[in-house]
Amino acid sequence: MLVDVALELIGQVLFKLIACEATGRIAERAAGAARELAPVWQGERAADSPVLSLIPPVQIVSHTPGRLRMEVAGLQDEAELAAKINKALSSLAGVYEAGASPRSGRVLVRFDTGRAEVQGLIRAVDRVRSRQLGRRARPAARLVAVS
Repeated sequence: MLVDVALELIGQVLFKLIACEATGRIAERAAGAARELAPVWQGERAADSPVLSLIPPVQIVSHTPGRLRMEVAGLQDEAELAAKINKALSSLAGVYEAGASPRSGRVLVRFDTGRAEVQGLIRAVDRVRSRQLGRRARPAARLVAVS
């Protein structure tokens, strides 16, 4: 029974991922689908139900030209990681200001749009995060089944 439910959920999520590919918003739509299909409340899950969730290591919170705010998994309460992210971002061409906050788990970057690209900033943060946390993570979200 539990396996059937898990397979159904995986099938529904994969269907939504394929359908969203054309729009270029796979992570955003799939995250919504995962929330609909497998209820998760503040890290807790319903008893005896499989949880499918998307874990984006680095997620854009807001973006306007020259300003980017990201939420970084594993940054909260990690002052050493915040310092390393600040150092890495500050060393990039076109970055005026970088502020990683271990209190909020977010990073604010102000940059010259002609010299720095959003994806490059995200990759830099993810590289530092991956090294610091000892995990290989990608900027794109990945589907994980939690039992």
